[in-house]
Amino acid sequence: MTRTGTYAKGVVKRREVLEAAMKVLVRDGYKASLRAIAKESGLSLTGLMHYFPSRDELMLAMLRDIDDRVAEELFEAGAAFRPGDYLAEVMALNASEPARAHLYVGMLAEAANPAHPAAEYMRERYARGVRVLAEWIRDRQAEGQLASTLDPEFTASALFATADGIQVQWLQDRSIDMAAHVRRMWALLTQRPS
Repeated sequence: MTRTGTYAKGVVKRREVLEAAMKVLVRDGYKASLRAIAKESGLSLTGLMHYFPSRDELMLAMLRDIDDRVAEELFEAGAAFRPGDYLAEVMALNASEPARAHLYVGMLAEAANPAHPAAEYMRERYARGVRVLAEWIRDRQAEGQLASTLDPEFTASALFATADGIQVQWLQDRSIDMAAHVRRMWALLTQRPS
């Protein structure tokens, strides 16, 4: 078999492992074990660890995969992108697939430890998100759609803090409408002064 064929098979198997891991996460929650994921993947624990050397690396790969798909959707949305509505849709999706919220909040908490594999990724993810959203706000300010008094970095940071915080609250109380909270905060943050 050629090296390219081996690589392609490895990519396919990694994808299968990520899908199996999400199934186990749905079933067992955030503390899902590598053994359970290996079994769901049709691999031995050693075989699974060939693709993902640790549980932390696997959870981080799952989060990156979700983020990559979200980035793809954002690219496709293009000019139609509206941050408050888009983030509200992500919250609605997380509410319909609780394992996503468990994964994100779990990784966010673990990333507070600078030695954790997710620490740098989460810092970069947040900085990139604030930078992109602040730029979007500045563009709308230049077009006269948003008030010039709006602080782009603060607004972006506050919107992400709302999304993060409401997910933590929702994990404790599923009656909370995360999407509505995010939409309302976006409206409050971007309203024009009287």
